[in-house]
Amino acid sequence: MLLSRNQITTLLGFIRALIGYNRWQVLQSFVLLIFMGISQGVSLLLLIPFLALAGVTETDQSDSGLAARVKTVFEHTGFELSLINVLLAYIFIFSCYALTLYWQSIVNTQLIQGFTRQLRNKLHQAFIEAKWLFITQIRTADVANLLVKETGKTGSSTQLLIRLITQFILALVHIGLALVLSWQLTLMALAGILVLILIQRSIMRAAYESGEGSYLNHKVLFSMISEHLNGLKLVKGYGSEERHHRQYNEITKRVKDHANRFQYSGARSKLVFDIGGVLLISAFFYAALVFWKIPVIELLLIVYIFARLLPRFSTMMTMYNGLLNNMPSFDAIEDMWVRFRENRENISQAVPEPLACKKEILLEGVSFRYEAGQPILTGIDLKIPANQTIALTGPSGSGKTTLSDLIMGLLQPDQGSIKVDGTDISGSAGWRQAIGYVPQDGFLFHDTIRANLLWANPQATTEALWEALENASARSFVEQLKDGIDTVVGDKGVRLSGGERQRIALARALVRKPTLLVLDEATSNLDDQNETHIRKAIRDLHRKMTILLIAHRSTLIDDADQTVVLEQGRVKEIVGSYTL
Repeated sequence: MLLSRNQITTLLGFIRALIGYNRWQVLQSFVLLIFMGISQGVSLLLLIPFLALAGVTETDQSDSGLAARVKTVFEHTGFELSLINVLLAYIFIFSCYALTLYWQSIVNTQLIQGFTRQLRNKLHQAFIEAKWLFITQIRTADVANLLVKETGKTGSSTQLLIRLITQFILALVHIGLALVLSWQLTLMALAGILVLILIQRSIMRAAYESGEGSYLNHKVLFSMISEHLNGLKLVKGYGSEERHHRQYNEITKRVKDHANRFQYSGARSKLVFDIGGVLLISAFFYAALVFWKIPVIELLLIVYIFARLLPRFSTMMTMYNGLLNNMPSFDAIEDMWVRFRENRENISQAVPEPLACKKEILLEGVSFRYEAGQPILTGIDLKIPANQTIALTGPSGSGKTTLSDLIMGLLQPDQGSIKVDGTDISGSAGWRQAIGYVPQDGFLFHDTIRANLLWANPQATTEALWEALENASARSFVEQLKDGIDTVVGDKGVRLSGGERQRIALARALVRKPTLLVLDEATSNLDDQNETHIRKAIRDLHRKMTILLIAHRSTLIDDADQTVVLEQGRVKEIVGSYTL
């Protein structure tokens, strides 16, 4: 077999996906391709009367065989077989061909770009709808590589497939004309072409395998770039530039080597067809003159046809190898999409009304473990009264962050339940709409402060933004910035200090007017002065909303109404009492 069963399945799956995207556009493109093939075949036939009228052959030769048939067609249409009429017919047919080619290029562009966009959107939607637990187990750089590069390669595959079908249809037209002129020579040439194709079986297999290696190497390259950019400050701080560049150089070499091997195989394929084509044309030219005594005008036409047909088959093989080379990218996209869909959250994606906490958050017998791992939390019973400040503390690995993820609804407990005012939050999109979250690193988008705040609540007014900044103890420093609230913060907020980033992140959470505010080690990386600003903000928010602090520092814990101490996934003790 030319390809393995899996390779054939992938290729057929790609074709089905393309047809499934837009059957009408695919059909339209196919019909246009057929019309292009017919018009090009007719234009080739017009060479017969043209050569006869130009005096290339004797008149008696032009009155026999295919030449006579073309002459009969002209007579039936009421046009005299003259040079001017032949040229006018040729201009008309070629104009039709050019217009069809123009129309087809528009249809194909829409088809290629639309299909690529659908792949990207389908994968992205499946990604954002996947369970948080599953997302934490994969490298986001791998997903980024699929969304950007590999979907682009799949778009190129669409173009290659359309061009391959175009060449195939045109080849069929040429073969049909050649069969009419001389079925003996045509079968002889096709047998030779089939031999040339069979010789290249190893090249076709290598094209697919090269595509697999290319995908894996680009996957590593994309992940390495992401990690190196994110850790560049650490790299420079440790003076490890040369070591990191050496790693980068090694992977780029592997990418280059795979690309070279694919190009070399394509060059070998072309070489085989070029040399084999010369031998075939010479052989059937000799056979035509010595054995079959074909008329000169028809011999010239058939030689012209095969002179164009052989390079067309060579081009088809190059396109086919390129298509096979890109198939592992489509396979990887489909595989990742299936994994995302299998791990989809059982939650509505429509934006519901926020689920307000007016009484309490109640955890009963909550246990959780990551896949094939030791239990992280066991038998957690906890009541968090509304509008109280609760601190979660304990040594590293005690389960603080996991417990907060469960309370936010990002993770689902293996056992037990989590309820807000008696409503189970499992699969509740409304509960997430009621939460404000401040991560440890205070992540900000590379945009203005205004845009970062509006990201959390696009309907917020300017007054609401300044109110949130005020409540986060951030208004004074924002007002002092040159562009104020329209200051661009830089990549991940690099133009701001750590404390300023954290206060903007807190303001972003407050713009949502949440019923539950979760601060995950929000001051662990801050100095005393910036921690004081965050503490002031938390104190001012006391009794206005439910606040969950994940903290080590005693200064923050001191501001809590209750402190829940975790140890080895269990509640060790609860310190403090509720304030009513």
